Amino acid sequence: MMSRLLREPLQPVVTSRAVDPEAPAGLYNVAALFLGETGRYAKTALRELRQMAAWPLVEFAETALVAVLLGRTEGTGDEIQPEEPLAVIEPLELGEDQIAAVRDAMNRPLTVITGPPGTGKSQVVAALLVNAAFHGRSVLLASRNHKALDAVEERLNSISSDHALLTRISRPWGEGSSFRFDHAVDSFLARPPIPGGTATLNRDRDAASGLDRERQTLSDRIAEIDGLAEAFGEAEAERNRLAAIIGSKAVTWISKHTEPLPAWPTPGMAQRLVAAVPLINRLLFRRQEQARLNRIRQLALPWTDLGWPEPGPDTVARLERLHAAAIAFKDVVVRQATLRQALEAVEDRDILAERVVSLSRQLRDQGRRLTNQLIKAWHDIGDEARHVLTTARGALKLSAQAGESGKGEGWAKHAALILRHFPLWATTNLSIGGRLPLRAGLFDYVVIDEASQCDIASALPLLARARRAVIVGDPAQLRHVSSLAPAWEYETVKGLGLMDRIEGLGRFLHTASSLFDVAASAPGARRHLLRDHYRCHEAIAGYISEAFYGRQLRVLTPTAGLRPPPGQRTGLHWTDIIGPILSATSGCYAPDEAKVVIEHLRHLLIDQGYGGTVGVVTPFREQAKRLTDAIADTIPADIINRANLSAFTAHRFQGDARDVILFSPCLGPGMPEGSLAYLRESGNLLNVAVSRARAVCHVFGNRRFAADCGVPHVVALLRAMDRAGQEACIPQSFESPWEEKLFMALRDAEIEAIPQFPLAGRRLDLAIIQGNRKLDVEVDGDAFHRDADGLRKSSDIWRDHQIRGLGWEVVRFWVYQLREDMNGCIARIKSLLAE
Repeated sequence: MMSRLLREPLQPVVTSRAVDPEAPAGLYNVAALFLGETGRYAKTALRELRQMAAWPLVEFAETALVAVLLGRTEGTGDEIQPEEPLAVIEPLELGEDQIAAVRDAMNRPLTVITGPPGTGKSQVVAALLVNAAFHGRSVLLASRNHKALDAVEERLNSISSDHALLTRISRPWGEGSSFRFDHAVDSFLARPPIPGGTATLNRDRDAASGLDRERQTLSDRIAEIDGLAEAFGEAEAERNRLAAIIGSKAVTWISKHTEPLPAWPTPGMAQRLVAAVPLINRLLFRRQEQARLNRIRQLALPWTDLGWPEPGPDTVARLERLHAAAIAFKDVVVRQATLRQALEAVEDRDILAERVVSLSRQLRDQGRRLTNQLIKAWHDIGDEARHVLTTARGALKLSAQAGESGKGEGWAKHAALILRHFPLWATTNLSIGGRLPLRAGLFDYVVIDEASQCDIASALPLLARARRAVIVGDPAQLRHVSSLAPAWEYETVKGLGLMDRIEGLGRFLHTASSLFDVAASAPGARRHLLRDHYRCHEAIAGYISEAFYGRQLRVLTPTAGLRPPPGQRTGLHWTDIIGPILSATSGCYAPDEAKVVIEHLRHLLIDQGYGGTVGVVTPFREQAKRLTDAIADTIPADIINRANLSAFTAHRFQGDARDVILFSPCLGPGMPEGSLAYLRESGNLLNVAVSRARAVCHVFGNRRFAADCGVPHVVALLRAMDRAGQEACIPQSFESPWEEKLFMALRDAEIEAIPQFPLAGRRLDLAIIQGNRKLDVEVDGDAFHRDADGLRKSSDIWRDHQIRGLGWEVVRFWVYQLREDMNGCIARIKSLLAE
């Protein structure tokens, strides 16, 4: 067939220059370039960017573009800033970092939230949306993929199952129809009016806002108390350091004498001049030595009582150091006594903390009730509003018929009314064009999720539609992939003469920066890191925290909810596989790894009947394809569905999770250099792969090759596995000497305590378990309780609240309490155990 269409010999090296327009159809020896048609969604985005290019500058001043692109926060939406900051009311339970992020997001022009895996990013976004609606604000939620929108919508549906809170204007193909404004108006008009719904909402919201203001005031007060405690802890550490220098006898002597230690005599002018001239200094060396000895003797200290040597030519330098340390020790003792008096004079921190926790509970209850009242307020529609909505519905239908969906008279005239009754909208980045009008500052807020995977250009029309921006993402997970070649972008920018005309242009390069990068680097951005991790077992989350987040994550995963396979402990596992790694069209694949993974799946799901969810992750598409085919051939379809079993690359798994993850890294000798370089440069892939696992992450690969492969995050994974195995066998030691002293005192009192007891991803200083009584004893002071990132303070409120929620009592002692009244501290523990 093809031979019959051949009109001239095909010679790729020497092609013809043209084809005669009159020549018959067929195959000719001509090279041709065909430009692909722009996609429908990309075409709409380009059209909106051209529209924005024609806007006057004053139009941009009303948008979030000013804060994100220029880093200016003055004059960006300040007209919606009330005299009092908008309160945080919790329809969903929020932790310390989450509350702070929501608070800034509602009250700042630009907020950037980094959400590592399992830290409740979608929880924060859902809470932000509902809080904005409580306060009469509108929000546009956008993401480059539907999975992020699904996660937020799921949380919103959990607090309002009767009525959809989110207006979803785009959905994945085949997963139901998107929002239709005319149908929504019909549902409103079909319901009887609910007079007073708005007034009731406003009244109860204001009452709840008062509770939040009280909570914030108390939290600030606790932070002040914790500041005193931190200063006390630092003084305690300095005191211990100096005490080790001067010795126990000196410490005892100084503690008994309240008068200051005698200081060195002040040198006269002649002595200072002599000391300043090196030559005279050398000539008078012996005289100076004698002068130093005389000065020490003038102090007239009881050297023997202090445990120091008598003054002499050989002890001068040592006594000078001891004397200086003793004076510093005395100063620290005085400072610490002042701090202790201040701490003893302040309110009981535990009572304040309990009040904060109680207020948070009340705010969660209020948030649930307010959500129902919010829906009633949306249906508080008078006759005039009903008339307007009906008119807007008709206008939108006419616009749709004319191919102008989202731009017609309905939106142009009645945007405020529409957003009052439909304040929360969600869309993918490229689906918004033509569905919502391109109008500067249409929404009060835009929230762009998964912003680390979002390019800059497609986000500009989103930012233009809002007055404030909340940018959510995680640069340590998968980043945006540019189809542009950096060289092409460079030549284009240079050809347009932009390199010299735009200062800091490199920040906006499409191939180098994501939207998250641009927003996070804006000077006026308020930045938050969500540190509390709730998804993975401690060993899994510990690896993620160390390898990708500088050990800043605090693991709070409730271990009781994890589902490991029968006979397998939770955490990290590695099965050593030695086999060939073969090249593929793209990347590589490992037949032996795939074979053992399939055998493990058969044993796990068929032989053991494991009832949890399972996923298989690999960096390479060819390996994922072969695993998928093998799973379909080996595992029955009903078991695949029950376990939600699938084999994907890390890119496909982002935003998802399973109880058990089997990871096939395709590591081994003979691995293509390009594939190894890909792994070395793509640490984010391993972050995503491992963090999908809740209970177990099981790696199948060549262990020896992995240890020597030079890929830092792979080597760190092996190190984490070795450490987890050792910690399972070795009892935890004490974190401070005073923990050990208290432990010994408790043992003398015949009270058994367990040091560094693991609980819900935390470690208790000393755990006492007697029947149904469970007591967490915490020692505060010495180095003061700091997290891995150097922070602590009010986080103890949430930590203690969680421990109490698990059925434990919590008691805290300052180091000075243990040092000065150990018996009294033991008596307090006994009384708590006897209650």
